[in-house]
Amino acid sequence: MTASLTLARMTRRQPIGTTALAVAVLVYGAVPAAGASAGPTSDRTLQTVTYDGVAVQVPASWPVVHLDGVAGCVRYDQHAVYLGTPTTSTCPAHLVGHTETVQITRVTRSRADAIAGSTRPADGADREILLNGDRLVAVTEGADPVSAAAIEASLAVAPPTLPSMPQEPASDAPTQAAPPPAITTTGGGFDTCAAPSTSQMRSWLASPYRSANIYIGGLNRGCAQANLSAAWVTAVHAQGWRLIPTYVGLQASCAPFSRRIDPATAATQGTAAADDAAKLMAGLGLAANAGHPVYYDMEGYDITNSGCVLAVKTFVNAWTLRLHARGYVSGVYGSAGSLMTNLVQWSADSSFHLPDGIWNAHWDGRNTTVGDPYIPDALWPHRRIHQYRGDHTESYGGVTINIDNDAVDGATTGPSSGDRDGDTVPDGGDACPAQAGPVGSGGCPVLAGESTSAVIRTAYGADPPTMDVYATNATSQLVHKWLPLSGGWLPSASGVESLGSAVAGTPTTVLRPASGSAPPAVDVFYRTTSGGLGHQWLPLGGAWQPSVTGTELLGSGLASDPAAVVRPADGASPAVLDVYATTTSGQLIHKWLPLTGAWTPSGTGVEVLASGVVGKPTAVLRPAYAGAPATMDVFYRTTTGALGHKWLPLNGTWLPSATGTELLGTGVLSSPSAVVRPAYGAATAYLDIFATSSSGALLHKWLPFGGSWAPSATGFEVLASGVAGVPAAALRPPYGGEPATMEVLYRTTSGGLGHKWFPLSGTWAPLGTGTEILGSGLFSPPFVVVRPPYGAAPAYLAMFAVTTSGALAHKWLAFTGAWAPSTTGLTTLGQLFLGAMPTPPGRADGCRTVKDTYTIPSVTGVDYLVGGLVKSAGTYPGVGTVLVTARAKTGYVLTGPASWTLSFTSTACSATVAGAPLSTPTWTAPQATLTWATTGAPPGTAITYDVQFRSVTLSPTGVRGYTTPTTWFTKTTTTTATLTGSVSGVYQVQARATDSYGTVGAWSPWFTVTMPVDDRATSFGYTGAWTAGSDSRYYSGTYRLTSAAGAKVTVTAWTDQVSVVGVRASTCGKATITVDGVLKATIDAYGATAAYRQTLAAITVPYGKHTITVTNLGTSGRPLLILDALAFRR
Repeated sequence: MTASLTLARMTRRQPIGTTALAVAVLVYGAVPAAGASAGPTSDRTLQTVTYDGVAVQVPASWPVVHLDGVAGCVRYDQHAVYLGTPTTSTCPAHLVGHTETVQITRVTRSRADAIAGSTRPADGADREILLNGDRLVAVTEGADPVSAAAIEASLAVAPPTLPSMPQEPASDAPTQAAPPPAITTTGGGFDTCAAPSTSQMRSWLASPYRSANIYIGGLNRGCAQANLSAAWVTAVHAQGWRLIPTYVGLQASCAPFSRRIDPATAATQGTAAADDAAKLMAGLGLAANAGHPVYYDMEGYDITNSGCVLAVKTFVNAWTLRLHARGYVSGVYGSAGSLMTNLVQWSADSSFHLPDGIWNAHWDGRNTTVGDPYIPDALWPHRRIHQYRGDHTESYGGVTINIDNDAVDGATTGPSSGDRDGDTVPDGGDACPAQAGPVGSGGCPVLAGESTSAVIRTAYGADPPTMDVYATNATSQLVHKWLPLSGGWLPSASGVESLGSAVAGTPTTVLRPASGSAPPAVDVFYRTTSGGLGHQWLPLGGAWQPSVTGTELLGSGLASDPAAVVRPADGASPAVLDVYATTTSGQLIHKWLPLTGAWTPSGTGVEVLASGVVGKPTAVLRPAYAGAPATMDVFYRTTTGALGHKWLPLNGTWLPSATGTELLGTGVLSSPSAVVRPAYGAATAYLDIFATSSSGALLHKWLPFGGSWAPSATGFEVLASGVAGVPAAALRPPYGGEPATMEVLYRTTSGGLGHKWFPLSGTWAPLGTGTEILGSGLFSPPFVVVRPPYGAAPAYLAMFAVTTSGALAHKWLAFTGAWAPSTTGLTTLGQLFLGAMPTPPGRADGCRTVKDTYTIPSVTGVDYLVGGLVKSAGTYPGVGTVLVTARAKTGYVLTGPASWTLSFTSTACSATVAGAPLSTPTWTAPQATLTWATTGAPPGTAITYDVQFRSVTLSPTGVRGYTTPTTWFTKTTTTTATLTGSVSGVYQVQARATDSYGTVGAWSPWFTVTMPVDDRATSFGYTGAWTAGSDSRYYSGTYRLTSAAGAKVTVTAWTDQVSVVGVRASTCGKATITVDGVLKATIDAYGATAAYRQTLAAITVPYGKHTITVTNLGTSGRPLLILDALAFRR
């Protein structure tokens, strides 16, 4: 037996051939190995370790660790031999160090192919050796290259003793071209030493994390990576995970590691490390120019050692420059007290190229990326990861992993498709992939002017009731306008009052009741552009606090807009103002203000109520009922798309527990809204919840006071389809004899204003899943408030929204009348921003790349960017995958999609021809049906075909010849036709494809069609009793029949395949076929029902001149042999 071997990551390739196990003599060098805990390999006493037919010699002192079927850790920081692959990695989360080790295991075909195609890194000499295609021997090297080479030389191989690995499903890793970083992720993350399996990662979707690191390589990588491959990356991306690629290379020259930076060549080493990292990333399907980051792991070092610090600075500078040149985002990982401290110092050095992102190892237990005493918040905003807790285990979905914890607000990898935050904006084009937002804002929930809020200010003193509206404009300013119910809009019909600055998203407003000597007040809460919880308030009869444009900061780390509700006074307890929001780490937070006291928790502190939450929560007060106390209910969307719920009886504690969540259903896309429906007639009061599903359905569920959730614990009623964003719900009180009515307004997927309503005495209208359309051109979801009657004016249902042109729109429904200003009309109250609707770039993708182009349109208010650079309007060559992004010019806000991934095929359009090589049994005449098709054509590309055929001739000596091709079709769109030939003729057909841009492909290989030779051919020699007959069901209308045993037909022909065509019937029996006197087959022509023109046998032989004989055996009871034709391929 000859064993094949591929040695990857080496400059040489060495074949090994053995017929049995044989072990070479090891000679160990005198250079001792050094590592975190490794001893020298100079032990001259050897042991032979055999596993799965592979033998290797190592020092006798090395432990042998058996891993098949058990959990374990393949660690590179101590000498050992590892046999097999562990079911689960038990490695410490953060393991650095490298010495001599050996692992023998089986790998999948794709992993083997990746190893076979890899090359040696710039530094180091770790070996990955393939034996017999799928047995992998990994030999790592520390400071003793002689010993590592001797281990490799001792390898011997025999037939395997274990089964091959199953092949994982093939899939293509996503690639895209984008300005770095293409994907910025916020939320919880974890890092672990060895990549878990795809099933374990799927189980961990039950965790609060959605980001995980992968150690892609490097000279000091401490763990084996049995699972890590391009297929693994694709699979976990599809599950919704973001990845943090980490490269563990040379460490600081003053750090306690054997492989360290050489201060004299630090720049060269940093460049080489970046080159190696880029190759490894590409091997994992993480393509260049796609915005993928790579974080260099630089462990702690002595920052008082100036020479060492300078070498690290030089190395990191080179790492960043080279990664940028290779098309990757530069990141670094390091401790707060060493690398992070130095980076802050180096940020003032204009000659130093700062990395794009940082990963700060500071185990202070703070699950946030800001407020670190070592790193000013102004540096690397939204380009940070904070490792805040070290080595420990956590379990989710029945899987336990040793991890470190990370707060993530920075660059990661991620899929170019999929929708992690469930906002209908694909992740590849979502500017905020971890935070749900409407399509029109590129998926971001914090875009200026996205929506509005309104509140009714009660009459106070001489002031009448007032309707107040709040929004955010294009300059992140909180703006306000108001309508005294006795007059007109102020400060003017289209003007606004400017309040706080640096405001993001949609403000939330609530009316605080009077308390003691304090008057009622309007409270406005909002998320600041830096993620703070901002607050302003207006005491009725007074002035804005803390000032007209000032902000009180109550918290930090917000990812969502806040929600607020007033908890009423209860006995001796004062009224309480409660505020809720979601953080960047996915936590539901809460703080509250007793109206006679101070904010609790104090300062910027918050109470954490739940994890795994995304988007804005909603809060509602459920009144006391039948002895049950009043209850504060909070609803939210979880990161897995479920509807979460928790509640606080005002005389008790949070339920279902302090941090627990009741799950009320799945498939939820939007944040929910809630309304309390009062009792009516015999019907009890209800708590009603509305949300939008991932398929665009308007969902509804309800809780009768004192009862259970309906339509079921986790079910929903579907009220409408084609809905986008958060629905707005309000209760219209009874008026003029009409019952109270539950009103729901929403934005449709086409930008319409949809409306449904439910009179408490009736059913939903319009019926079924119908929608009343009240307007068009909406950019934001609507907000609804009930305006009370005043004087002679009736009560109104008032709606506010933002249009695609950036206007603040308003319409209203008088309780005694119809919608105004008209059924589908909107009135504008001012301009919040200038809306800019990006036009999608054009794409021309044909065969190959010769004529592939993309076209950047010219749109007012829009810049288009490719690779981080603004592209002028025009047409550009299209190659590979190009990500085009749109951004608003100053003063504008995008009101449409902001990202397009344009893929261009590079393969030629290859035509293929197919059909039955033997024309009969389809036809009774010498004809054949042929089809042609194209592979490699881009979707949607129009293809035409040229088709030609030729005859195959034969010389007396059997030499094939070909006639001049005859054109059959030119530039046809048809893909099938019938070729009519002559009896015994042999033809060849080929085709070529031309795309709609005029790119012509190559001619396909010739496809051969053989027309059978009719039974009447003079070359056929019949012996015995044969009867000639004619019947239209036979080829060429004739046949030969015999029932005599030993009757034969013999023919001599040049061929490489003989086919016998005849009839199958219940009276037909067996016959033999001999070629040149040698029995080749025995055929049985029996058939329950008669079938004509059947291929009874096809015999393949070497091409040449052959004598073929078919002999009837005269089978008892069914002696017939009916011959129709013979066919000879040539």
